[in-house]
Amino acid sequence: MTWANTTDNPISGNATKLATSVTFAQGSTASTSITGMTYIHVDIFSTNANASQMKVQVGGTVGAAIATPNGVWTSLDIPLSNYSSPGTVNLVNLQPYAGAGTFYFDNIYFYKLPSGVPAA
Repeated sequence: MTWANTTDNPISGNATKLATSVTFAQGSTASTSITGMTYIHVDIFSTNANASQMKVQVGGTVGAAIATPNGVWTSLDIPLSNYSSPGTVNLVNLQPYAGAGTFYFDNIYFYKLPSGVPAA
């Protein structure tokens, strides 16, 4: 995925992205099938109040604001049913809820729970 409004910012050798004072970080790719996937995962580290809640957009649908407390890594596992269960994706946006914010993010991927594992 190619990201706009971000810089590479490795942390302890991990290829983390940094979005500084932005209203969104946008990842784009060629249209990719996510048929059968049930969740999107992202890890976010907020550094200011504007990024203490984030919205995650998949395709053209923006999800509800999710708390991302400042100063700690927060793992988000968001059901794709929140986005009308898209079959393909070519765009993912991370949006601070309260305006321009600064945040780190890593580990963005789509997945499906194994059979027999209940949703959290």
